[in-house]
Amino acid sequence: MDEGLRTAIEGAYAAALDDGRWADWTWQTASMLGGACGAFHVVEAPGVLRHQQILLKNPAPLERYVAEDIGRLDPQLSYVARLRRPKVFTDTDHADRDDPATRAYFAWQAANGKLQHYLTATVPLDGGRICAGLSVHRHVEDGATPTEARHRLEMLLPDIQRALELGFVHAAKLTHAYWEGLLTRRTEPCLLLGERGTVLRATPPMEALLRHGDGLQWRRGRLTCGGGIADAVLDRFIGLATTGARAPGTCRIDRPSGKSAYILNAYPLHGPARPVAPLEAVALVTLIDPDTAPQASPERWQQAFGLTRRERDLAEQLVAGHSLETAANSLEMSVSTARVHLRHIFSKTYTGRQAELIQLLARIGT
Repeated sequence: MDEGLRTAIEGAYAAALDDGRWADWTWQTASMLGGACGAFHVVEAPGVLRHQQILLKNPAPLERYVAEDIGRLDPQLSYVARLRRPKVFTDTDHADRDDPATRAYFAWQAANGKLQHYLTATVPLDGGRICAGLSVHRHVEDGATPTEARHRLEMLLPDIQRALELGFVHAAKLTHAYWEGLLTRRTEPCLLLGERGTVLRATPPMEALLRHGDGLQWRRGRLTCGGGIADAVLDRFIGLATTGARAPGTCRIDRPSGKSAYILNAYPLHGPARPVAPLEAVALVTLIDPDTAPQASPERWQQAFGLTRRERDLAEQLVAGHSLETAANSLEMSVSTARVHLRHIFSKTYTGRQAELIQLLARIGT
């Protein structure tokens, strides 16, 4: 085995454990195979491009490629989404050059990027749900892909497959641990939404609430209010949180029981994007039940705002519903001393009124 192949194999396994290395590996391997452009891609069935790194010395064509959305014409997208086994292929294997979209794609590449033929190695992952791989594009002056380049990529394919499978498992576990860590630190009703609005994970309180079905249910992996106008409002709320600008939002959900309406809050998420195991969670949704008093967390208040022990105790009394006078009596301190502590608490929490302070602390539950 020559040094170029050995370097490509070692680089693939290194990238499997460090997503940041796939770009360098793509460029080095493309150069080794005689390419002028390299692309690392992840395609999801039925041909949706989930991730792509295109490496070309001249950045201008890449900017136009994105601006003009030329990728939508790429004949590889639908082809690789149907693959169920690792494969090496060239544009002459699958591309229908009589198809207008395909002709437009190759014409654009030749005119703007000075690229013509490509050589691709792809590997299905996650039971075929996604397909990841390397594309090597040749300069127009270099002509069709030579047999030798294809043969070398075929020699690399088994190691590319093992590296991508390792990278998928590694990245998927890291992503899973990230979201599990996010949820296990929260004990209020909350859940994670995927980019299509599906519920990916939920805390036990949220699962219990959805099972009860008082105005909010979980059907076929999606949130529903039972139909009608309420569902339209909920769908719009979820759409704003998971598509487009992914904006924060709030939604009121009325309850058939006549209890106070639920309040849903959505927060867009920007987690650790992993090329081989595409990130799915795009929004965190929390639920507030006004009829359920939040459980106080004095230790967290003390840690977050640097409260002293006495300041923490006073804050706990106030959140529990005491007036300043009854709180002072309960803590066996004078009212004047309690006022001094309260001024210090206001300063540390950046609040100015007792009601504002209580509202802030009540949101920081266990």
